[in-house]
Amino acid sequence: MLASLLGQSADFVNTSIDWHAIAPEVVLAGVALLIVLADSVFLERARPFIPGLAGLGFLAALIPVLTLAMSSTCLLYTSPSPRDRTRSRMPSSD
Repeated sequence: MLASLLGQSADFVNTSIDWHAIAPEVVLAGVALLIVLADSVFLERARPFIPGLAGLGFLAALIPVLTLAMSSTCLLYTSPSPRDRTRSRMPSSD
């Protein structure tokens, strides 16, 4: 069984991950983990600092969002769909 698994490893295709596109979620997850850790370890002493940490995490997550918005590649538009290539059945207003 191990030999068959090793024989199939040549078919593995390494996919690339666009880390810039998922950076806001990664930052928010890291800050949420930091807040939970601070709240569970420091208990009442951390309570005054948790809203500030949440705000800083939100601002830190906005940095990749803004850089994505300013970049030349638009993530929402990938390619024309087949519907864009066909003529509309709606009468034109000409």
